[in-house]
Amino acid sequence: MPLIVVNTNLSLEKKQKDDITSKLGEVITILPNKTEKVLMVDISDGHTIYFRGKEPERAAHVDVRLYGTCPFALKAEFTRAVYKLLNETT
Repeated sequence: MPLIVVNTNLSLEKKQKDDITSKLGEVITILPNKTEKVLMVDISDGHTIYFRGKEPERAAHVDVRLYGTCPFALKAEFTRAVYKLLNETT
């Protein structure tokens, strides 16, 4: 079961959280043998996040846990897709 944890300093509306969850369900299929059916998503907003000692206006930390191995190229593609969806949704 893959787990994706999204922590952000933004305050998100329920619709934004629902959209992120739904889109992560689509994006997870980039990775071999992963589907929305077994995906767990944890979204926490309103966090205090520092980067390089300062609080950026917009920040997020995304932690992805997978069981098994995955080719680096697919991980990179997945990462780009997650970055894009978070930018579009928030």
